[in-house]
Amino acid sequence: MTTFVPRNRYLRIQRQPTTEETVENLGLVLPEGYESPKSAHEVVEIIELSPDTKPSFQRGQRALVLSQMIEDIEVSGEVISLILENHVVGILGT
Repeated sequence: MTTFVPRNRYLRIQRQPTTEETVENLGLVLPEGYESPKSAHEVVEIIELSPDTKPSFQRGQRALVLSQMIEDIEVSGEVISLILENHVVGILGT
């Protein structure tokens, strides 16, 4: 994993496997051009915090975020997913 510390209230997140990836893993064949419906929200894991984020966020937490606000950036061949802290809808309990 590339060393990357977010700034300006960004959270570095890890996306969870999608339904589409799960269907492919099961070996199901879908019609060509099929796109699974996109949810407005997505569950992610917080893996790194900007130093100026609110103290209510912690590494390892699972959060519900607005899917369309996730920024995927490629750095040195690795995709880094970021989201601003104000696009977190809630934290999921353990």
